[in-house]
Amino acid sequence: MKATHTIAAVVVAASCGAAFADTVQVQYLGAGQGRTIRFDLNGSRQNVFAGQLEHRFSGGTGIGAGLNGDILTYCTDLMQHVSSSTRTFDVVDPQYAPGQPMGVDRANALRDIYSYADGAQNARGADRDFAAAFQLAVWEIVYDFDSNSGRSSLDIESGHFESYRTNGWRLSSDIRNYLDDIFDAIGSMNARNGMGLYAVVNDWKQDQLVEMQMETIPLPSAAGLGFAGLLGVAGTRRRR
Repeated sequence: MKATHTIAAVVVAASCGAAFADTVQVQYLGAGQGRTIRFDLNGSRQNVFAGQLEHRFSGGTGIGAGLNGDILTYCTDLMQHVSSSTRTFDVVDPQYAPGQPMGVDRANALRDIYSYADGAQNARGADRDFAAAFQLAVWEIVYDFDSNSGRSSLDIESGHFESYRTNGWRLSSDIRNYLDDIFDAIGSMNARNGMGLYAVVNDWKQDQLVEMQMETIPLPSAAGLGFAGLLGVAGTRRRR
């Protein structure tokens, strides 16, 4: 009988968890400020746009309800593509993106660079080189950051992820200088007041980082918190 009650509790929690799911509808609209660069990721080499990506968010539930309208994002996942059609994405802590979860340390490094940029990366008229550098910094952190080595693990010309101009030459001095400043901020920042950094993830489409102001993030209900406690770590989802 005890086992039956336990299973029932989990089933109830799971069914209610769906009601409190953190999801949002996402559609890619186009690129903003940035540069086209060449990257090499573990031997896979191609040209790609590095910079602001504009997405339309709508129909969010849970935390996703705080995402609405046309918002600039940065990509965490180089091996998938954006979707020009509207798709459902989960809204999660950045540590659970991209395909193989990046973990807490890399997510915290991302929070540091977002705090350092202080919104400049999302300005509609942002410097193109700065927007490109910010995106490159995101990819370098996702693929190469090692908290044991800290700043020294970040080198845009070595490691799993490398980046160059499309002709194979070194990145411009402006981009490299911006990168140095961004990387130097890791470990030295306090999260900016009112900044909430999330990832929107989909099994088949490119995961994105998006900022929300804390006042726009819906608080979970008491019921939702209770069911979350029952679910615990079993609710953690990973993909691919």
